Amino acid sequence: MIRIELKSEKNRFRPGDVLEGEAVWEFSTVPKSITVSLDWETEGKGDSDGEVCVEQSWSPQSQLGRVAFRWTLPEGPVSLNGKLFSVQWLLRIWSVNPDQEAEMKIVISHLTTPVINRQVDSLSVPIAFGATKGAANSK
Repeated sequence: MIRIELKSEKNRFRPGDVLEGEAVWEFSTVPKSITVSLDWETEGKGDSDGEVCVEQSWSPQSQLGRVAFRWTLPEGPVSLNGKLFSVQWLLRIWSVNPDQEAEMKIVISHLTTPVINRQVDSLSVPIAFGATKGAANSK
């Protein structure tokens, strides 16, 4: 078993926030390595893109354990849910020998939710939380 536990109960963060958590594992044998990474990736139409922003590895000395990590989140890209494409942030953890992996989605945004790109009167414009179609078109 391998997993990530966040110090915070939330999975939504602002750019520049500190992300604290632990890599947790329990195996029948000592794993060769444990790695945790923070990645972003695009999904949707067209080519996919992505980047590993932070990666940290350990060489465990026992079958079970936990190791803390603490990272400052990047300024972007921010999380985005759109019709053409989305930007998602993932915390990933994996072990080598035994080979296991897990991931956890997080949101990085100045808003309390990812930006949602919606169709409004034939124009695609970002709608912030609490905004309505009429509010987006008013001046």
